[in-house]
Amino acid sequence: MKEIYQKLAEAIEQNRSGVLLTVIDVKGSSPGKMGGKMLVFEDGEHFGTVGGGQIEYLAIQEALDNMSRNAAWRNSYVLSEDAGMLCGGKVEILYEPFGQKEKLIIFGAGHVGSALADLAPKANFYTTVVDNRPEYAREERLPAAHRVLCGDYPQVFEELRFDENTYIMVMTHGHGFDQIIADYCLKQPFKYLGVIGSRKKARTFFKELTEAGHTQEEIARVFMPVGFDIGAETPFEIAISIMAELIAVRYEKPLEGRSLKKLVAKKE
Repeated sequence: MKEIYQKLAEAIEQNRSGVLLTVIDVKGSSPGKMGGKMLVFEDGEHFGTVGGGQIEYLAIQEALDNMSRNAAWRNSYVLSEDAGMLCGGKVEILYEPFGQKEKLIIFGAGHVGSALADLAPKANFYTTVVDNRPEYAREERLPAAHRVLCGDYPQVFEELRFDENTYIMVMTHGHGFDQIIADYCLKQPFKYLGVIGSRKKARTFFKELTEAGHTQEEIARVFMPVGFDIGAETPFEIAISIMAELIAVRYEKPLEGRSLKKLVAKKE
């Protein structure tokens, strides 16, 4: 039991999504024991047991199929019918999802990146900052970030997890780096992908993405320029404008008339 809770604490610290399964009722003959626990993670990894065999297989599938739920739920299994087992008993399992906090990955720890990294956790984003410069990617320089990674971008990609609740902000110190990162991220699941840059840079950037083989539908998902039109000039103000856009996307609020991306597209 102690190992389950240690594993759960580690998962929450790493913002891994998953479900905690607990056997809360057993009637008749059953391999599942009262209080038995199991963790099922978004990638299918599992730890612990709720009885083994077909009942456990069904429980894992139930957890994976409903992992996006925001509230706990229960499910009962009649072993002779539901689980292909002849024990004749009945097991009820409680499913409790965890680690559903939205993730923000910031590529680039410059002035705007560090300002955004300070702001994002206050808006309840699990914040990861990535930079290939050791002097910038330091935890003491980015104290509010949950995670700071330093390394060449293609290698660091392997340490990141992407899903439908992932927000991505690209703002490195080089156009070439931005291109490599956007090209990779467009192939991953995400909710928001923004690249900092001017209207002129956006035209060149989108042309290069097209040449790299991305469809117009994929490219249309990229926010560039980023942020709301609030007249931002300082790094802090720019971070505020970006955060406003992220929050609007989170709550599916209309962006027309506020988002710089929408304003530019409308003018063009």
